[in-house]
Amino acid sequence: MAKWIAAGDDLLRAIEVRVAYATATSDAARQHREELEARVEEVKRTIKAEARSAEGMGGLEDATLLDLMDEDRIGSMGGVGLGLGGLEGPGPSGSGTRGERAPGRPKRRR
Repeated sequence: MAKWIAAGDDLLRAIEVRVAYATATSDAARQHREELEARVEEVKRTIKAEARSAEGMGGLEDATLLDLMDEDRIGSMGGVGLGLGGLEGPGPSGSGTRGERAPGRPKRRR
């Protein structure tokens, strides 16, 4: 009977450890989510402010917010664009024309 009680106590301690770990993990995930949401809101406010200032600048009547955002993204990433490893255009070949393949890749059989 003493072994059975000891085994039950050990099991209870193991469960308590797992519950504490799950609680800590959940708290960390919640905190990360809150920080991320705060960052998203900050970026939204920044984008809105940039859009308002771009509308007020002379000579930018034809520029859209998307154009301005693309220029900022490309400039901040060193000209990499979307950061897809140097792909210049659509498709895996990078040239944007259909039927061409990247150098070193075998021809695909259908």
